[in-house]
Amino acid sequence: MFNWLKERSEKKKEERLREKYKKIYERDPSLPINFGYNNSWIVVKSNKAEQVSAFLDINLQQTCNWIEGKIKAREGDVFITPAIKGWVMINSFSLHGLKKNETTLTSSLLEQLSQRFREAHFYANWSSSSYAEWAKYEHGKVIRLYQIADSQGFEYGEPTEEEKQWKLIKPSGMPELSDEEYDTYTYPSFDEMAIILESWSLNPMTIEDMKDISTKGYYCSIKELEKSA
Repeated sequence: MFNWLKERSEKKKEERLREKYKKIYERDPSLPINFGYNNSWIVVKSNKAEQVSAFLDINLQQTCNWIEGKIKAREGDVFITPAIKGWVMINSFSLHGLKKNETTLTSSLLEQLSQRFREAHFYANWSSSSYAEWAKYEHGKVIRLYQIADSQGFEYGEPTEEEKQWKLIKPSGMPELSDEEYDTYTYPSFDEMAIILESWSLNPMTIEDMKDISTKGYYCSIKELEKSA
């Protein structure tokens, strides 16, 4: 009886997902799928997704293709992508932004991954709240972080050369300015983030144009990831 109910529940879930993500299911599962806009992910400097997954204590039998991984990430689970140009991405809608003077799942992962693989980044953006965030960790330490949402946030470290081309809004608060003065500042959107991505690692909104990318990624639940952090 229990097995029948479980199978029925899993079948209904599969039907719901296929209806919800109909356009994604129509794609070729062997080809990469762009992501990045209204999303959050970690990037790790590594040529092997299985090494990153093993380090996070993820069951290496939990493999998935691009369609399955994309959907799992959107549903709040975790998708570890195949390596692309020396980088492995950990994508999940459940990865949240960093907090000032507070350890979070994201900051803990960045510290551990950058200690093991030398370098790890976090990127996130959400248009409805004017949210943009990027962070670079090296050897377990944060080097640079910029976060802003609804004109508030915080930053750490000196702006990189890529960031210096803009006069970024100060997330800690802006002085009293005229409209004309305020217009000289840049409130970052995904357009600015794309430039950071391309300079620091890679832009996942361009991976569909890349060739010779593996089909096999890995997945886990967010609870499994929390246990490894």
